[in-house]
Amino acid sequence: MFYIEVAKLLIQVNNRYDKIRQKCKDYLCEPYREPDLVIEADEQLIAYGLKLFWERGHIEATKGDAEASLAPHNIYGQLPLFGALWLHAVLLEMDGEGYMVTAPSGYGKTTQARLWLKAFPDRAHIINGDNPIVRKDGDGFVAYGTPFCGKEGYQVNTSVPLKGLCYLKHGETNAIQRMDSSLAFAQLLREYQHRFTPENQEKYMELLQQFVETVPIYVLTCNLDGQAPIVAYEGMKHGGN
Repeated sequence: MFYIEVAKLLIQVNNRYDKIRQKCKDYLCEPYREPDLVIEADEQLIAYGLKLFWERGHIEATKGDAEASLAPHNIYGQLPLFGALWLHAVLLEMDGEGYMVTAPSGYGKTTQARLWLKAFPDRAHIINGDNPIVRKDGDGFVAYGTPFCGKEGYQVNTSVPLKGLCYLKHGETNAIQRMDSSLAFAQLLREYQHRFTPENQEKYMELLQQFVETVPIYVLTCNLDGQAPIVAYEGMKHGGN
């Protein structure tokens, strides 16, 4: 058993293998109050997770890998109860503000994030490469790094006020367009409704509505040239079209 703090939530992890502790090493802490969440996976669930790894061709995967992969899913479904949401996105920090790039797996989120690093050397940084958490804070939302960060391993245990989120769309030229909040709500709802539980469905919907009304959402049509991150940053920084 060990404790981590993620998005200001104290989480008790009842682990069976050491891999998950290694994965969470930058978030380890001593318990300073009762935990907000307690997570664990039994051997039956771990065996199922391992089977999924093997079916995808990862025959080198271990039970420790399976347990580590299950941990975020045990957390995400409970987040709305704490005013927080998980997003499948890359979180970048630029001049003290947060920007998210989201797309389906394999579509090019990480590639775009690396273009930001090239376009803005010494200014842009990747806080999380796959699974940041956003949490309501006053009139806005703050985005947090997590230890669950994708195969590239981009993660920093820090937080940043979230300025905007953009959906990637492949195209020949680079352009950014702000989405209507109702359209953004419908888009996010389709993607994340599988996170609902009977306990948090109402809270999830309420929080999602607050999110799209507070954080501007965009569609970034882009190619792979060096101008794409500049268009994305300038659009989200100044409110898009």
